[in-house]
Amino acid sequence: MRPRPAGSIGVLALLVAVLAIGGAVAWAAGAVASRTREMAVSALSAATGREVSIGRVSGTPWSGLALDDVSIAATRAGDPPPLVARRVTLYFDPWTLARDLLRGRGAGASIAQVLFDEPALRVERDPAGAWNVFELLPRPGGPAAPSAFAGRVIVLNGTVTLVDRQRIAPHAFDARFVDLAGSADFAQSPRIALRASFVEERDGRRVAGRLSGAYTMSTQILDIDVSASGADAGVWGPYILTAPTFRVTGGQFDASLHILRGPFDGRWTTDYSGRVVLRDGRGSFPGRPATLTGVEGEIAVADLTFSTARLRGALNGSPLEVRGAASFYGEPRFDVAVRSPGLDLTTVGRLFFPGVSRRITGVARGEVRITGPMGAPRMEGRIEAARGQIDRQPFERASADIALFGQMMSLTGIRGSTGGGRLSGSAWWMLEVPDFFLTLQLSGTDAAR
Repeated sequence: MRPRPAGSIGVLALLVAVLAIGGAVAWAAGAVASRTREMAVSALSAATGREVSIGRVSGTPWSGLALDDVSIAATRAGDPPPLVARRVTLYFDPWTLARDLLRGRGAGASIAQVLFDEPALRVERDPAGAWNVFELLPRPGGPAAPSAFAGRVIVLNGTVTLVDRQRIAPHAFDARFVDLAGSADFAQSPRIALRASFVEERDGRRVAGRLSGAYTMSTQILDIDVSASGADAGVWGPYILTAPTFRVTGGQFDASLHILRGPFDGRWTTDYSGRVVLRDGRGSFPGRPATLTGVEGEIAVADLTFSTARLRGALNGSPLEVRGAASFYGEPRFDVAVRSPGLDLTTVGRLFFPGVSRRITGVARGEVRITGPMGAPRMEGRIEAARGQIDRQPFERASADIALFGQMMSLTGIRGSTGGGRLSGSAWWMLEVPDFFLTLQLSGTDAAR
């Protein structure tokens, strides 16, 4: 009798191995079928790190387990669930699942993909500043440790409701995002890669946006880029910029922002940076009779510091162009250059120099630089083709270098007309007292005669 070829022995050994694996898989399938709900709850809890309730369960681990009416419990009793979904489908790696079940392990590590169909996520910050979504995200060492899940979470047709009860307290800010589609990839755990598209829905308008970045479980740092087109500046402006001395009241904007949030130096902080393109922007200065309208241009954002190379608009109807930067940490501080072909002098006085507003009226062309805090700014520049009155004294076709620091205002290099004659010289005066000092030359006026 001839000995069997070595190849045949190898094939036979392979067939035996396949049959053994098949038997193990069949046994595992039977074991899973007997406790499908328990396995599904355990698997989904491993992926989310929260207590989970499930309605109906269908399917198999080999074709996918479909879980209907899924709800993830809130961390505090009485709070609404942070996440509910019409259906969640779990897809497993069958070989990993069979191996882990044979070894008596849980099913979490064998999940290859979790598909959320029509989920509704509630993102809420309480008056103390705590976000519920960060409690929902998994952390190392917990039930959703990095080794427990290394697959992907896919979201289809999701909804996100944002409620912030802290930033503009005592009022609450809310926003609703629909048509959410995205993914969270745990392959590089503890870093979770995030990608999503969404639509903000408000008052019948729809604003499209995108998100990408990562959440790192080991450091609890969220690092994302967000972009949106056509957002409502009147809604988001007061939420982002909360300075009491300036309020964004309208317009539309396109934004591309980088957001970094995490625990730094023992407290949670959020940093913003990026750019905003504003169209038909509007704003007001509470307590002062001045409004901005028709503001257009690009603004660079660095937390609460805003800068621009060119921003155009109108101040109380007077056209102007602004470049420079403004900081809104505490009292607003400015370092801006303002140019206008015809700026109302009374408006400027009421806005920046209330002590001047009753003493100067008129219109001027020119450019000034304004620096310092809003309550005590410094102004330097030059005006041309000015006409109006200073302390009821008329002037026209006037030009001068203008400066203001503290309560001292000066006009130097004055050239203009008054009382039918010519005027030249300089003037200095204090805003809150009647004292002044003049060096003037007059010609062709009654005073000169």
